[in-house]
Amino acid sequence: FYPYFLGVVYFLFGHFLFIARFIQIFIGSISCVLVYLLGKKTFGNSVGIVAFIICSFFGLFIFYDNMIISTSLITFSYLVILNLMLLFQEKPTSAKIAFIGIIIGISCLIAANILMFIPVFILWLFFYLFKTNKSKAVKYCTIFLTTVFLVILPVTLRNYIVSKDLVLI
Repeated sequence: FYPYFLGVVYFLFGHFLFIARFIQIFIGSISCVLVYLLGKKTFGNSVGIVAFIICSFFGLFIFYDNMIISTSLITFSYLVILNLMLLFQEKPTSAKIAFIGIIIGISCLIAANILMFIPVFILWLFFYLFKTNKSKAVKYCTIFLTTVFLVILPVTLRNYIVSKDLVLI
């Protein structure tokens, strides 16, 4: 995903590393807001503010946001996933679970290690909803897996066409 991200940035703004770094720094700034929202929703406003301040001055975030590597996008996507999970937990809907599936699919293309999270997420989703509504649990798990698969599928097909080998991502 990251080479395509850079390709779009370079296509839109020219081959300027400053612009790519600036966009990553902007994404890192949004990540600080997402950390605040996680802290606020989970532990209260005071914890959210402290988490935001710590995130804003955390040296590794600042360092990696300024590098031309995918680390800031990985962090951002994981924070988006966690915030979406909290929103879904407040009021489960098909649209929310589909959006979580899309973001997790994109995250798989950024960093393959999120693939290990998919079974854990399915178990959480199934057992979280199973106690209240079994049919919704199956429905949401199906929607989630379908959207993740649909995001990953074009890359898998491209890999098969190019290499004649079934490489998932």
